[in-house]
Amino acid sequence: MNSHEIKLLSLAMILAFGVSACDKPVSAEKTGAEVGQEVDKASDKIDAASEKLNIETTKTRLALEDSTMTAMIETKFSDEPDLKSSDISVNTFDSVVTLTGTLSSQDLSDEAQGIAKNTRAVKNVNNKIVVSN
Repeated sequence: MNSHEIKLLSLAMILAFGVSACDKPVSAEKTGAEVGQEVDKASDKIDAASEKLNIETTKTRLALEDSTMTAMIETKFSDEPDLKSSDISVNTFDSVVTLTGTLSSQDLSDEAQGIAKNTRAVKNVNNKIVVSN
């Protein structure tokens, strides 16, 4: 057999297999349905992963905003001569600032609270600063 005859024989075998598979339409329909189910499953998994990613992105964004607020308030405190060397801790969660520590007067405590309250995006300030004489 020469190469031309081998090619013709190969083509004939491929056609024969193809024709024999054509008499099984249920298999093709079943395969199509299975592919459709797998596509639906994959789509559901992609949707679930996307939702998780959106939730995590939101959490990360909120944590970053809280950290930014804390840093801004601490910077403002360091710019105030009476608060610069104070013992004030600033914690922010969900845009609510909590101030803790000790100051020597109520006026300084009020000043610290005012600075925090007037910082962009702060919703509320919990002033837990202890005043010691």
